[in-house]
Amino acid sequence: MNADELRDEISEQCNDVSFNYNGKSAGIFPKVHDSISIYVVCFGDEEKEYSDIDEVMSDKFFDGKSLAEIAEIVQYT
Repeated sequence: MNADELRDEISEQCNDVSFNYNGKSAGIFPKVHDSISIYVVCFGDEEKEYSDIDEVMSDKFFDGKSLAEIAEIVQYT
């Protein structure tokens, strides 16, 4: 799945996404609380919350790579 498809899957469809990258488990879990979207992103033992899907896609949280950079190379589970 390319970066645009992944972005849509997470933000528009509100689907959880899980995958492995560099031997670590990872996942993006969208939540809505009081009509506000929050994205919980996990990578290995690290966890971060975002309020904006663009930050989710561009933050270099995955061993120095962004989700947009690795979207096409990871295997989704």
